[in-house]
Amino acid sequence: GGGGGGGGGGGDGSRSESGSGGGSGSGAEELGECLQLVSLPLSDVHHLSAVRLWVPRDLRSEHGRRATGLALEAALAQFDGDLPPLDPARDLYVGYRADDAEEAALLSLLDEIAAVEAQIVATPAPEGSAVAAAYQLCHRLRLVRLATAAAEEAGETWHSPAAAGGSLDAAFRSLGCVDANGLLTLKGRAAALVEGVNPMLAVEVMMSGALRGLSEAELAAAASCLLPQRAAARSATSPAGGEGDERAEAAAELDLPAPLQRALGQMRGARGRVVAALAPVSATVGVGDEGGSDGGAAGPPPIVSALARATLSWASGASFVESHQACFGEAWEGELVRALRALEHLLVDLAAAAEALGDADLRSRLEASGRALHRGLPFAPSLFLNG
Repeated sequence: GGGGGGGGGGGDGSRSESGSGGGSGSGAEELGECLQLVSLPLSDVHHLSAVRLWVPRDLRSEHGRRATGLALEAALAQFDGDLPPLDPARDLYVGYRADDAEEAALLSLLDEIAAVEAQIVATPAPEGSAVAAAYQLCHRLRLVRLATAAAEEAGETWHSPAAAGGSLDAAFRSLGCVDANGLLTLKGRAAALVEGVNPMLAVEVMMSGALRGLSEAELAAAASCLLPQRAAARSATSPAGGEGDERAEAAAELDLPAPLQRALGQMRGARGRVVAALAPVSATVGVGDEGGSDGGAAGPPPIVSALARATLSWASGASFVESHQACFGEAWEGELVRALRALEHLLVDLAAAAEALGDADLRSRLEASGRALHRGLPFAPSLFLNG
């Protein structure tokens, strides 16, 4: 509210907010009857209106609130419900004094804000509740940068990518997930929709064309190679591990269909690009909750095809016994069940990422692959898996 004869900008975020330093709220049907005073924090004020209303000195009386409601209703009607926003340069004369450095800095900041807002509008976000995950990723990266700057200013030892000679932000930019202004690109927003596996690797694989030309069963088999737990299990049983283990995997893939072999080769090439982009980052800065699979300094896990044959068999309609025999002892029955259930969730995330990228054909094929996978014993209700 304001004092008698005073005026101020009104918050035009809704029809029930007005005034500065406080607010008066009411349903639209009560305007002109009697507004109710409410308190609201400054963070809830989105805009300031250029329209100034006369506010009685005492708004505790019903007459004063009714008069204010009538004035607000008339102003909304005059501008068709869209009150003009307050312009600092036009309405507050900011920038008229050319020798004022603070005013010049404010105008420069306003120009930067307008440019960023225009860029956000030019990059449409995918619809759905999953969009919040993309902005949460940006927020967490922003917290990391602020914490790094605060620690360095305090002279503390802070094991950050910048302090170690690398930059996670630079890695994201080199992969095309973040632009030069630190805003998520479409590729970055698609990566934010993927959980359970390395998101940058998953989107890099999708955009590399590795999944093109695959049947529904082959698509499921290729996606199973992204599951990180298979890499962990392999490294626990194989003394070689790492890149040598990948070469052994490639040699054992000669009996797979040719399109799937080609896809696995392209997937390993995509992983190489992600590893190269993350190479300068010598300290892990988590942007996910999956440990080593979240794109930290250790990079994405290897592409392991241990379950590709079993997944290909199952998605092609074979029985569970036949599919497990295709593992050649690489996994127990329970491991195969858990992997197939995790793969179904991954296919859902990949379909959402494909939609964010605008690839409707890949999205439909991933959804069809998930439907081919969801059947029989692995997806039967279980107290152990669903409890």
